[in-house]
Amino acid sequence: MSNGNVGRWSSPPSFSVLCASGAWADLHEVDDFVSMEGRVVEIWLGSASSNGERGVRVGSFGKSHLEQRAGELGVSPEVLAARSGAEALAFLTAPPEYSSSLIRHARERADGCAKWEVSAVKMGEIEIGVRFWEFAGGWTAVAQFGDAHFSIVSIGVGLDEVELHAADGRFGFDLAADLDRDIPDRQNRDWQATVLRRRRDGQLHRDQMAVVQEV
Repeated sequence: MSNGNVGRWSSPPSFSVLCASGAWADLHEVDDFVSMEGRVVEIWLGSASSNGERGVRVGSFGKSHLEQRAGELGVSPEVLAARSGAEALAFLTAPPEYSSSLIRHARERADGCAKWEVSAVKMGEIEIGVRFWEFAGGWTAVAQFGDAHFSIVSIGVGLDEVELHAADGRFGFDLAADLDRDIPDRQNRDWQATVLRRRRDGQLHRDQMAVVQEV
């Protein structure tokens, strides 16, 4: 992701921002955010185990902006959110030499997210319906709730281990405050920068091997 706004900006998100928690979560960080025309339109929050090997990223997308982009591209908002999550999952699990082909595969699967499996993720006393795709030992899911769309990326944490809730102070910023003041280094961060570490064992998972062998 790249910041769509040059220079300083101060408008905080005007939509719901969610994060993930659970017994596995020791570290919390703002992974990335996107600003367009002086307002935040997308923000990613990551939570992970102390060694960074298990964790979840949650991307929150302003509904009006995502729907506008989707219309311009001729796809559904769900597909755009799914692409972000699937590409991140592929990147985090892929050996570097296979990144391009596996990210391309993930994008293709995201375009068919309407056929992904259906499940639910806990949020307080309720459950949010999600569509999810499992790949290479992780999974990604998309959901729409209230005034936002959401993309979830998980490595080593099961669907039943994730609980969503409104972002809070553990991420080091106030949702009502200016993000560029509270987290000054986040504007120019790559979407690949995350508290959840990229897998580094260099081994191909059987899901990845099946894709690579077809190329």
